[in-house]
Amino acid sequence: DDIRSYHLRHSRKRARNEHGIVQRPRQFQTARGGFLGRLENDGAAGSEDSGDSDGGQIPACAVSFRDDFEGQALDPAWSSEIDPAMQLLFMGGRLVLTYAEQLSWSTLHSVEAFDLADADLVLELDHFTGMPYGTELNFGLVAAGASIRLTICCGAVLAQEVVDEEVVTYGYADWDEARYLRLRTQGGEVHYQTSHDGIEWATLAVEEYGLDLSGARIYIGAGTWEETSRPAVARIESVDLCVVR
Repeated sequence: DDIRSYHLRHSRKRARNEHGIVQRPRQFQTARGGFLGRLENDGAAGSEDSGDSDGGQIPACAVSFRDDFEGQALDPAWSSEIDPAMQLLFMGGRLVLTYAEQLSWSTLHSVEAFDLADADLVLELDHFTGMPYGTELNFGLVAAGASIRLTICCGAVLAQEVVDEEVVTYGYADWDEARYLRLRTQGGEVHYQTSHDGIEWATLAVEEYGLDLSGARIYIGAGTWEETSRPAVARIESVDLCVVR
C-alpha cells in the first residue's frame, strides 16, 4: 500500500509490521483539554492528558511563541529555504504553500531555539489538498540534526522520529481532515496528537525520546518527493508554542 511504499523509500533498519511501521501495542483514549498556550488568553478550562492530574489550573507558559501569519511576508522569527518550484504566499491570515509537480522541498525553522523538554507545540491547518502519493507536510521540532514530527502523507497522518536520516513511524491514522497537529513533550515522552476542534485530542502514539531538546527549533517541511500530476496546496492558519518551564 502507499504507506508501506513510503517507508520502504524513506527508512532503513528496524523490524516493522506489514505496513512498514514500528508500532507498540499500546491503547490510547481521546483526551480532553485545551492547548496550554491558549488557556491564559481565553480563560478556557479542562483537563490535559499529560498533566493537571489533580484537577488544578494548568501551568502558565514560561515561554511562548505564536505566528498567525497575518502579515504579507514571512515573520523574521522564521528562517526559510523555499524551493524555486514551489510558492509561498500570505492570503487572508494564512500561510499558503503551493507544491510543485516535480521533485522539490521547502522548509521553515524558527530562528530562536527553545528548551522543549516540557512544551506544547500546535499547528492549526486550514486546509490541505496533498493526498496524491508523493507529497507530504511535516510539522514538529528539530534538534541536533534529528527531528520529532507529525507527517501528513499518503492518506494518513503519521507520528515520526528521524535520527541519522532514518525515518521511524510509531503510529498512524487515516487522514480525516483534522485541523490541529500537536506535539506534547513531558517527562521524556512525546505525545503525538490530532484534533478537529483543539479540545478533543486523538493520540497516535506516546513514545520516549532520546534527543536533547534544550536547543530545539520549530520546523515545518513541505514538498514533493515523487513526481505527481496533482500538486498539493497547504493553508496554515497558525503555529503556537507554550514552554511550561
